[in-house]
Amino acid sequence: MEFIAAAQNLVPVGGTGTGKTHLATAIGILGIQCHSKRMRFYSTVDLVNMLEQEKATGKQGRLALRLMYMDLVIGYLPFSQAGGALLFHLLSKLYERISVIITTNLTFSERSCVFIDAMMKLRYWID
Repeated sequence: MEFIAAAQNLVPVGGTGTGKTHLATAIGILGIQCHSKRMRFYSTVDLVNMLEQEKATGKQGRLALRLMYMDLVIGYLPFSQAGGALLFHLLSKLYERISVIITTNLTFSERSCVFIDAMMKLRYWID
């Protein structure tokens, strides 16, 4: 749980069915049960849909404010290219404030399909 105290992020990468999301969920449950951490798990598609709905209704930033009260947010990638910018914006707001675990089976080269802008790719995946 030290990574949560330091507001560091985890990005488990591996093939389909290798247990990445299971491991991320177990970390979240351990944090809740043994360390009194606040955690939210999202399908990243659902998270992106919520962000798109916020944008459409002119209420950007509300989800980010709610998530800043968490210690850990867990999600699974991939999702649409259109949602990539919105998710990147959310992650930028949460950066160094809370920990995020995003599991993916995308290789490094495939991530450009989600985060189109080169600076988004560089900041998010190499940070």
